[in-house]
Amino acid sequence: YGGNDNAIARAIFNTKTAGAGYTYSAGSATLKTIEVEDDLTGATYRVFFFRPIETSLSFNVTVDRHLYAGTNLETDIKNAIKEYCQQSGIGASISREAAVAHIANVIPSIRIVSLTVGYTGSDPQDSISLNANRIPTTSDTNITVTES
Repeated sequence: YGGNDNAIARAIFNTKTAGAGYTYSAGSATLKTIEVEDDLTGATYRVFFFRPIETSLSFNVTVDRHLYAGTNLETDIKNAIKEYCQQSGIGASISREAAVAHIANVIPSIRIVSLTVGYTGSDPQDSISLNANRIPTTSDTNITVTES
């Protein structure tokens, strides 16, 4: 998902078979068109590839501090959820169970009482399945942490 557009275009250009077309469907993701110079001939070619559509998610977490000995529980939970989204990847299924398991792995001293996830601006759910052209993102402002 990440990487510099020019570096991605160069990698595609260097490995794509000459004469092979590009596969895509309109509106499936963010189309990138990058011009790459052929190192041998100096000719410039257009390389096409897609970036996934970033899909903003919101999380609501209720937590029991239990044996937590850190200095900022809210920040630690938010960082764990952001990491979970980053590791989930394109077309991921974002579930309560997987998010809770990730948080428990990162911060084993707490207890998650409840966790819901939703598209930012919509009702929270237990899980969300993203389309194959979407990647989950979230931010501190979209994560609500409540202590029970």
